[in-house]
Amino acid sequence: MVVFKAYGLADVVDGSSSLEKLTKAEEKDVWLKKDAKAQKIIVTTIERKLMMHIINCERAKDMFDKIKNIFEKSSHEQVCERAKDMFDKIKNIFEKSSHEQVCNL
Repeated sequence: MVVFKAYGLADVVDGSSSLEKLTKAEEKDVWLKKDAKAQKIIVTTIERKLMMHIINCERAKDMFDKIKNIFEKSSHEQVCERAKDMFDKIKNIFEKSSHEQVCNL
């Protein structure tokens, strides 16, 4: 988001400004140019494998949201995987502890 802020494009990417809210043709033209610049930044800076996810997006906000969702899912999945590993380890400790207690009777 830093790059978009630096170029005055953050409002287009974060959705705080949208084409539908504008009434004057001049404002719409300025917004469309800002959106095109933001799209250019996105397309020229992402990895090639991400391109297929955004190729059908019409607006920079849509592109940014799709990419953000991809990475949020990835990090969420990583957290879930780590939590599962932790619970499996705890379960194994309790099972081992219970087994040792039975054997010591």
